[in-house]
Amino acid sequence: MASSLLDGMASGQLEGTGTALEVKLPFTPRVVELINVDGDVRLEWDHTMVEGGGFKIVMGTSYALITTGGVTPMELNELEDYSSGSAWRGFKIGTDSDVNASGETIHYRAWA
Repeated sequence: MASSLLDGMASGQLEGTGTALEVKLPFTPRVVELINVDGDVRLEWDHTMVEGGGFKIVMGTSYALITTGGVTPMELNELEDYSSGSAWRGFKIGTDSDVNASGETIHYRAWA
């Protein structure tokens, strides 16, 4: 997984698997943007939306507010054992079949 990190902002890419993916960051994001470049799908999530949700746009065909399979923010200790010294925050990418399709590249941007 390639990634870069600035104060309060992170970006990177990973391959979709069809199963939930964890993106580990030093902060819990308030805004996340996902772009599946192979499937021409974009998902936007912010802290006012339900966990696991987002606004999904399938380019040229549809758009919808989804409530499952989207983005779930992760708080401290939910990803790693804090006592081991490897505590992370971040977010999960859910199992929406358009956003997280197996073998398709997902680019992400997240803001604190």
